[in-house]
Amino acid sequence: WQFSETGEFSPNTVYASTKQAFQDLLTFYVRNGSVSATTLVLYDTFGEDDTRSKLWSMLIESPSGSTIPLSPGEQFIELVHQSDIVNAFLHAATLLLAQQPLDPVYALRSGTSVRLRDLILGLNEGANLGLSLNWGARPYWEGQVLRPWQGPVLPGWRPRVSVLDELIRMAERRRAEKGIV
Repeated sequence: WQFSETGEFSPNTVYASTKQAFQDLLTFYVRNGSVSATTLVLYDTFGEDDTRSKLWSMLIESPSGSTIPLSPGEQFIELVHQSDIVNAFLHAATLLLAQQPLDPVYALRSGTSVRLRDLILGLNEGANLGLSLNWGARPYWEGQVLRPWQGPVLPGWRPRVSVLDELIRMAERRRAEKGIV
């Protein structure tokens, strides 16, 4: 949330500003030789044990037949599974310990931007959620990023978890555990 579509610093939250501030401090220490580091920019993340209130959890846990108010859904997202994020951090640490030259910033993105509407439709159908999706019932929030920055990906890393397949598996497990029909 700290970058514009072109990669320029353009925070849309205070949190995004603080991430950039830390990156700027880190750059100072890298330049003076105090530390060896690179910044890994995370996009939207998800996973089985994620306790944050996320759209995926709300969809998965809603009873079949529920009407879900949504934005128009035209924004593109880069959703990455938590295990892929962990693997990226481990890979970056390995590269840094081997003193491999790294750029200051890498993007940990999915490799395939997907329109939110398409992902939700795929989840609703693929997991047989039976939800009534009310597109456009909610406005985009102020500062909504419609196309995330497509920065360079960490060399030698790529996500392995299929986002839609894993969301469907998560939905099937959670709904079975909770007896949601």
